[in-house]
Amino acid sequence: MATLCNNSEENLKDFQHGASVREEPEEPTTQTSGTLVPHDVLCDSCMDSPSKALKSCLTCLVSYCKAHLRPHLENTKFQNHRLVDPLHDIDCRTCEVHRLPLDRFCLMDGCCVCLDCESQEHKGHTIASVGEARIQIETEMRKKQEEISQSTSAAEKAIKKLQSNNDLIMSSVQEICVLVEQQFSRMQITVEEARKGAMEMLEREQRQALRQADGIQAHLEQRRTKLMKTLTQMNKMSKIMSDVDFLQ
Repeated sequence: MATLCNNSEENLKDFQHGASVREEPEEPTTQTSGTLVPHDVLCDSCMDSPSKALKSCLTCLVSYCKAHLRPHLENTKFQNHRLVDPLHDIDCRTCEVHRLPLDRFCLMDGCCVCLDCESQEHKGHTIASVGEARIQIETEMRKKQEEISQSTSAAEKAIKKLQSNNDLIMSSVQEICVLVEQQFSRMQITVEEARKGAMEMLEREQRQALRQADGIQAHLEQRRTKLMKTLTQMNKMSKIMSDVDFLQ
């Protein structure tokens, strides 16, 4: 919503301060188009050479430069006209139905209205001046902004806490991973040492068993040789025909 002025004298106090109004009105002066910038509002009364508007009148629906604004400042016929800072969309500040300034606000319907709207379409509604309505709505906005700010702050704190918890979880898991890795490394060393010990013991027992087997085998082979010799002698004896030779 646009801020509308309460009266032209109040709106233009800065302009009038330090500036004396001559008894004989000066001829309107205009600015050259070279001093204008694209966003400037132009004076609607400067037909030949465009000049920058100083104020817009919501009653006249016209924007005026410094020179053409003088009648509104000096002539009592214009004292009730509503002057505001230059507006590009001045037509939007006027009621399309009644062609009166939209200087009121219907709190029930949430829209700007004119004096006739207040007494007709919006009769019985809660109406405030646009200035009062803006103050009220801005107060509500500030309250809402504060609530949103508090909610945002709470959300940020919660996010930071969650992030802190996440960092703590990650740190704890990393520490546990290191400990588990160390434990498994020690277990692997222990298992490897046990494996080596078992293999060495088996190798020793194997060597001992082989030695024993070799000893038994040697003894058996020696006995077999002896028995074979005896058997050979007995075979020779069995072939002796003479009893005397056999017995000898």
